[in-house]
Amino acid sequence: MRTSESKYPKYRIAVDAVMSAIKADDDTAVESAIQQLYAAQDEEMSQGASDLEGVFLQFRGAIGAIENHLRKGDVLSASLLFIELSENFDDMCVRSSFTLEEIWSIEKLMRETAQHVRSAIKKSLPEELKDKAKKNAQKRDEQPKQEKPVGLCTLCREKEALCTGSHLAPHLLIQSFLSYNGTTRRDTEVVNETTMAGLRKVRKWGRSVPEEAIDEAFGEVPIEEKVTIKPSAVTRDYIFCKDCENRFGYVETAYATSFRKQKPCDNSLLAYVFWLGVFWRLSVGKMALQLNSNDEKFIGDLLHRLMPHNAKDIKDMAANGSMGNYGYRVYHCANTKGELSGVIGKHTDQSPYCLLIGEYVVVLYSNKDKALKEGPVNDFEHGEQWQEISFIEYWKMKQQILDANAAYENRHMGEEREKIVDVIKGNHVDHLPSFLFDSDAEEITYDDLKGQTLYQLKIPGSLEKIMTLTEQHPEADTPEKRHVLVEEELGYTREEMQEMFDYWSEHAKIRRIQAVSKKVKKSVQKTKRKEKQKRRMQKNNRKKNRRKK
Repeated sequence: MRTSESKYPKYRIAVDAVMSAIKADDDTAVESAIQQLYAAQDEEMSQGASDLEGVFLQFRGAIGAIENHLRKGDVLSASLLFIELSENFDDMCVRSSFTLEEIWSIEKLMRETAQHVRSAIKKSLPEELKDKAKKNAQKRDEQPKQEKPVGLCTLCREKEALCTGSHLAPHLLIQSFLSYNGTTRRDTEVVNETTMAGLRKVRKWGRSVPEEAIDEAFGEVPIEEKVTIKPSAVTRDYIFCKDCENRFGYVETAYATSFRKQKPCDNSLLAYVFWLGVFWRLSVGKMALQLNSNDEKFIGDLLHRLMPHNAKDIKDMAANGSMGNYGYRVYHCANTKGELSGVIGKHTDQSPYCLLIGEYVVVLYSNKDKALKEGPVNDFEHGEQWQEISFIEYWKMKQQILDANAAYENRHMGEEREKIVDVIKGNHVDHLPSFLFDSDAEEITYDDLKGQTLYQLKIPGSLEKIMTLTEQHPEADTPEKRHVLVEEELGYTREEMQEMFDYWSEHAKIRRIQAVSKKVKKSVQKTKRKEKQKRRMQKNNRKKNRRKK
């Protein structure tokens, strides 16, 4: 709302001035802005306010006082004020006639302030209390975890979600490229499960993966870790009831008839339901991507209404009710040249939603009309079409997703929210996006990042492979020899290499990650040593294979 349209123009200007002065850490400006705020309050809000704008501004003014106490290091006063403000907020939620959306605009302010107060309290604790808290946390971790209580099915919201091992990404889409040996059998995946754009990763493997395959994917893994059962990275427990799990299975089985032949599906409604189901399940399971709340609810209702309850009814599935205006595109690359494989989505909750899944890139649009200017879009009325793309087009799409995720996650570091998990094939451990920390490191939070500042230059894995290869072969001392070497070993043509380096030079950014502690710095150094060790092992293996030939 612009100031000229405001019922409280002077109060709004004064609140903005307080916040700006606090941000600038200017004592004189803060005092002046607070006096300005008091004067505006007497003039425009002497009787208080009950409309949304007035209540919102009053909360902002109170939060300004809390932030000012935090700025001066007076954590106790800030905490007491926040408790009082929280009580006012609870009372407002009960007594006001505001809609949930209007209340949410104020709740967002409260959440941000709560985070600032909580962080300040932690920092102000004496060291002995911090140590005690760490020990208590360790004791909690050592205690056997209680079973997660079973709630209602995420889809039907009627039956208990008793199903375990539910695939978020359908088995037919993922198993061949996540498997250690390229088979489609279950429990053969070897993956890195990454969160926070690579700031934490956990290596996992299926029950049917032999020990030597684990070492081949991750380097030398300690025997005590190999014998530990790893929960699957590609499934979730207690999300769906058995009936709804089966309903997804009927749709997948029907769609698989054409998909396994790498052909688009003739049944446009079946394809529409299948791909909406893929995006929706990944979103509710917090894997790879997130839909905004409106899309997640609408698509969930649509799936529940349309999906058949048995395999025979697939042929009778028909559009009914509101079908939405969604559209999607499927891009396929026949030769990804060993590029990073996995289930990786664009983390922002805004359309278009992008998903890289093996050799496919799928883009979902909330409003297909906005996408039509770029070409045909699949929907539930017209036959499905796929677009075959070149390696370099696939590579650029992948880079755009990874770059967007790195920027998004770095902006939201430290926020208390359920984090999105990307699943990446294990043998790509050296080329994870924004890869900073050792696989065994604890999850890194905003408060852990202290001390020396770390700057990161993100190098795409493909370019890192090219640079590493040429460093290992000093005899390739001319551009022509290097081009031949790279094409023979990695499969990139001269033109593709040029496009990749040109793209990187245009988009490369030196990003200030955060300040890091000595512990994290040691973890980074340890990771680099592991990377060098793995490259040496790979080089020795190539030599052994050449000798055998």
